[in-house]
Amino acid sequence: MKIKWITWLAVLVLPISLGSCFPVVQGTVVSSQRNGYITSFTPTGGEGQTYFVGDKVRFRLSTTRSGYVTLVSYDPDGYSNVIASNVRVGAGISYFPEDLPGRPKEYTLTPPRGLQRVKAIFTSDIQSSRGKVTIEGRYDSNTGWDNQITLYVNGYDARVRDVQETFFYIR
Repeated sequence: MKIKWITWLAVLVLPISLGSCFPVVQGTVVSSQRNGYITSFTPTGGEGQTYFVGDKVRFRLSTTRSGYVTLVSYDPDGYSNVIASNVRVGAGISYFPEDLPGRPKEYTLTPPRGLQRVKAIFTSDIQSSRGKVTIEGRYDSNTGWDNQITLYVNGYDARVRDVQETFFYIR
């Protein structure tokens, strides 16, 4: 009887005591960089939605302050690429791609089909690629990509940084 009571106590107390040691789970992905400067980041059709090859998508980003944003995608085949870099945003809502004359208003989706992850990296200062970690390339796992993003973000002296991820499916 005593063993059962100790087991139940461990089941109840252990998750509470370890809760601050683990990253925050968002949807189907893990992010350990959330700092509250990005209040929302979603495809305009909604997180987790299904799109088809050839469909067009935009991203809606809301921030609590002005800064610079880089968007990085992780394709179903393990390839990561930068889709927007060092875009200046004001506090409030911004859309990607930007609404600038002569620029496309949406991104056109192409294969590969499957789960598409996109991270918004927010910093208070412009991000220079000189001598820093790259985030483009092929990664063998979601964890490898997440770790590379962490190395990339931590390589900057920015006073403020935040990372938030969204996802959708391409069919």
